[in-house]
Amino acid sequence: MRYFILCSFLALFAYAPGQAASAGEKISYQRKLDDSRIENRFSDGLRRAGRHLDKKETRVRSYNGYVLLYGRVDNAALKAAAEKHATSLEGVRRVFNQLKVGVAQPNWFNQFALNAIIRSNLLTASTFDGSRIKFESFHNVVYLMGLVSSAEAADAVDLVSSINDVDEIVTLFEYTD
Repeated sequence: MRYFILCSFLALFAYAPGQAASAGEKISYQRKLDDSRIENRFSDGLRRAGRHLDKKETRVRSYNGYVLLYGRVDNAALKAAAEKHATSLEGVRRVFNQLKVGVAQPNWFNQFALNAIIRSNLLTASTFDGSRIKFESFHNVVYLMGLVSSAEAADAVDLVSSINDVDEIVTLFEYTD
């Protein structure tokens, strides 16, 4: 039976300006605000520019200045424009452009259910602190982000790969070792 936990929890790690946090440290509240600002400025910039990128279908997540673009766009030019816009934002350290060109909308109820299962499994993991991993999913592709050791990353991938309906896992980790 699948249990759904309807919470989104993200433990933050330390951050010192100009450098990444190391394992076991916490990212500061300021870094969390910076990531939120990046996400908001990306969305606002697209809306103002009128780039024909549907906010419901084009998504952005930032973690420690690493930006994930995911979702769908109508053509390659829009995908490139989204990446260029994200790269231009203050505080962005690296952009991972995982936008899909021309794919159909996913079933959002199934995506919600899959996300709940992933979150539940990460939070109840016994070999690592799953709250230190941020994830997103789109069309059964799961994107894992976080500041973790290579062993924690491998454990997280193993755990998520055991979940039904996960077709692919893309790791965007920043490693501490």
